[in-house]
Amino acid sequence: MKRAEHLLVAGPSGGGKTTRLRGIHATFEGPSVFVTPEQERSAADRPPWRTVRSGASYPEDIRRARKWAREQPEPVQIVVDEVQGAPSFVEGDGPIADGLHRDRKAGVKWVIATQNPMDLRTRERGYGPVQQADLWVFVGPAKTWHVGFFRANDMDDLIPHLPTENYEYVVLRPLASLNGEDKIVYRGTTDPRHG
Repeated sequence: MKRAEHLLVAGPSGGGKTTRLRGIHATFEGPSVFVTPEQERSAADRPPWRTVRSGASYPEDIRRARKWAREQPEPVQIVVDEVQGAPSFVEGDGPIADGLHRDRKAGVKWVIATQNPMDLRTRERGYGPVQQADLWVFVGPAKTWHVGFFRANDMDDLIPHLPTENYEYVVLRPLASLNGEDKIVYRGTTDPRHG
């Protein structure tokens, strides 16, 4: 089975993160589960995709999604919106942290979203979702904390390339320069059909 590439999606509130996640979820070629704390239905809530609208059961739904994904015979994707709402899940041995660390070989691709990626930098194991993500996707206009995030990670050269409008996004491969590749993989605008 091909090794899965995890995604970190970040951006300000109202910038288009959830819409971008719905697009990633809807266009994945294979089983995908989208766990969100939102209660309302969206355009992404139709077969063949599975959307879990969690509310109070959000942490338990993340655990169930991971268990389900690891049981599948084919590559699958777990999309989790607003992970800053479940901090214990992205730290230590929480299911997201553990999944990012161990599930690649099982073909499980994690797509996690937060408003501020600095919230996801864990201290327990020295690395967390930020370090485990192969690609970073920034959606919507950059805020002060996003600029701080890039400066803290010695990536000042990417700050001028961050989106300036809602629903714009840029896909970055943070370690690309080590291989002589361009860090900017793609720029685009989120498809409004997924809103």
